[in-house]
Amino acid sequence: MQAILAQSFKNFAVVICDDRSEDGTYGIACQYASENENVFVCQSKYGKNASAARNTALDFGIDAEYTWFVDADDFIYGSDALQIIYDKINGKDLDAVLVNGNMYNNDWASATKYNSVCFKIVKTTKVARFNE
Repeated sequence: MQAILAQSFKNFAVVICDDRSEDGTYGIACQYASENENVFVCQSKYGKNASAARNTALDFGIDAEYTWFVDADDFIYGSDALQIIYDKINGKDLDAVLVNGNMYNNDWASATKYNSVCFKIVKTTKVARFNE
C-alpha cells in the first residue's frame, strides 16, 4: 500500500477488498481508508479467492476509466509507475494493457518475467503492450 499511495500520479482510487480471511486485513484496510480519502474498503461477497475479491471490487461502484488489480504480494517499483502507464494509454481506445514486471523469490536474488494486466472497461478489442 505504501508504494501505491506514494505514486506521483494522484488521480486514482484504491479499493481494498478483504476476502474475509482472519489475518487482520480488514482492520488494516480500514486504517488506510481512515487516513486516505481515495482508499475504500469492501469485503468479498463471492468467496475467498482473488477472482471473487476482484469481482466484489468491480461491483463496489468506483467510476473509473481504468482498473489495475494489485495483489497483496505485488510490489510496484518506482513512484512514477502509474504516471508512466497513464501517459502511455491515455486517449487510446484499449481493452487491456499488458505491463511487464519481474517476480522475485523471497530472497530477492532472482527474478522471473511476467505480465500484469490493467483493464479499461470498454467493449472494443484493441490491446496495447509496452515495456518500461
